[in-house]
Amino acid sequence: MARANDLKRIYKITEPGSDKHIKILYEIKRALSGICKNYESTQKRYMSVSTKMKPRKQYEIMLANIKTEIGEIIRFKDPKLAEEELQSAREMFIKLGYTDKVEKINKLLGN
Repeated sequence: MARANDLKRIYKITEPGSDKHIKILYEIKRALSGICKNYESTQKRYMSVSTKMKPRKQYEIMLANIKTEIGEIIRFKDPKLAEEELQSAREMFIKLGYTDKVEKINKLLGN
């Protein structure tokens, strides 16, 4: 995850919206989805001397933010897929109680 996040930052600055940028966002989304779906087993395998694994809610927030970022970037390349990502992120933010993020997504969706 750390390497992917570093690459995300680099591509966001050097190649915003490029295929490399979008690919790394999807890799992060895949990893976060796996963590959220299998949180308990992931927590058992988590190995770090200095830190504990973050609560599930933190990973769900990160996943919703990544979905929002993907939706924003691909909204002109693939509007249908962008809408699906944004709707999914919107549902997650509603579930988590982040109304400010829901309003942002509603503006992107034109609601």
